[in-house]
Amino acid sequence: MTYNILLTSYALSTIASLAMLVVSIYARSAPKSLYFSVLILAIFIFNIGYVFEVTATSLKTAFIATQVQYCGGPFIAPLVLLFVCEYCGIKIRMRSILLLLVIPAATCLLVLTWPLNGIFYTSVEFLSDSPVQRLVLQHSIYYYINQVYNVILPLTADVILIYNFFQRDKVFKKQSVMIILATVLPLLCIVFIRIVGAVGLDYDPTPIFLGLTCLLLGFSFLKFGLYRVAPIAREQIVESMSDGFVIIDNQGNFIDANIAAKRILPQLAMASAGIKMSEIEEIAWLSENDDSRDNEFSISEPDGSNKHYKLSETQIFKENRVIGRCIMFFDITNTKKLLDEVSLLAELDTLTGLMNRRSFFNNAEHLLEKLIESGDSACMMMMDVDFFKGVNDTYGHPKGDEVLKAIAEVLSSRLRNTDLIARYGGEEFCAFLPNITEQSAIYIAEQLRKRAQELVFSANESTFSITISIGLAFYDPSRHLTLDPFLSDADVALYDAKRSGRNMIRVMKQTEDFKWC
Repeated sequence: MTYNILLTSYALSTIASLAMLVVSIYARSAPKSLYFSVLILAIFIFNIGYVFEVTATSLKTAFIATQVQYCGGPFIAPLVLLFVCEYCGIKIRMRSILLLLVIPAATCLLVLTWPLNGIFYTSVEFLSDSPVQRLVLQHSIYYYINQVYNVILPLTADVILIYNFFQRDKVFKKQSVMIILATVLPLLCIVFIRIVGAVGLDYDPTPIFLGLTCLLLGFSFLKFGLYRVAPIAREQIVESMSDGFVIIDNQGNFIDANIAAKRILPQLAMASAGIKMSEIEEIAWLSENDDSRDNEFSISEPDGSNKHYKLSETQIFKENRVIGRCIMFFDITNTKKLLDEVSLLAELDTLTGLMNRRSFFNNAEHLLEKLIESGDSACMMMMDVDFFKGVNDTYGHPKGDEVLKAIAEVLSSRLRNTDLIARYGGEEFCAFLPNITEQSAIYIAEQLRKRAQELVFSANESTFSITISIGLAFYDPSRHLTLDPFLSDADVALYDAKRSGRNMIRVMKQTEDFKWC
């Protein structure tokens, strides 16, 4: 190879590495691009050193060019390994990274401090009368140790790529083939030129092969979207997601799932690509279309708690044709918990903790519907604190609130879990007691009246007591077809109790004359 051709080849290789360096800097914000960028930088430094060497006119300038080469060259092999590990999602500890860089750093230091040491080179000679001006270097044993090291690391990287090749998607396979080709070229150069020693070559083709490496990586970047598509997105983004996703093709075959999905639905971990989702009973429902599938589901955790998830489905297109579906699982446990809390607050009276009027009506209507179907007995109970306005006027509204909360506690402690209890408004309370006889309802009402009368409140260094009036109405299937007349009858009975002197119970019984008893 003539001098001009060699110089042109070195220059083109340097330009290729420079162009790829610019591209890597441009893509520096992409996931996992750090080692890739540093690798291209090391290749560029190595190549530009060779350009300076073949243009040198003296031993001194030629050796300075060699020193420039070794500021980048020794680091190429470990950076290839680090780049591939990062690309495949293999985490490497900082201690391991530092160990990988010990030999390259030592090599760089030995070259930079020559001739103070003769550990890497034993002698250096400059040939200016040969077709290609170059250095003739006599190597020590350490040189060959370094070259073997430079072979082992890229080989390890290629083994990692080949191992992952059979476990990843098509995009990864295309990218990994390009990366393997990009690393094999300089690897062969090291083995057959630098270690074995090829006869008849008066130049080092390593920079040319490294230039081809940059071109192959550049082609992979442009053609296959290196650092813009899976596996980078999958390993760093998708696999680290707390939300799960499952990919299914148009035939209902399982294609892929991330770690989160396999954690949420362990059966996915046992599914292999291509298997019919319908063959796995526990997750067969995922293969149903969006219209027929429930888009929320719950999972019981080992600690007894429930996790709630919402499904979202997206169609996957290729050339305007649907080829599959991506189903996402979103953890809505906290959201559902907050919504339940908000819903609960919307249904409760904030002062007493009982149902509010709106919530009582909603629940009582459903209870009455069941009552109409079954024909069972029931009682509607309306209660009112006697002379409550006087309590507020005499002792203040905070004391009035204390009275209302005490009455609510009496109702909650004396009534059954199946009974609906509500603060109906102001100082008025309401209770719907299903499946109860008249005798039992009257007995409970009397217990409530007595317990309320026993309450004692302190205010302004004095004490006071309160009483309540209660009106009862019992379910009549011919009259109580809706909730309003049932409540109205109990309210009429309450009004009669207050009109008759308060602190008493009145029951409305339906006869022809609606008499009281």
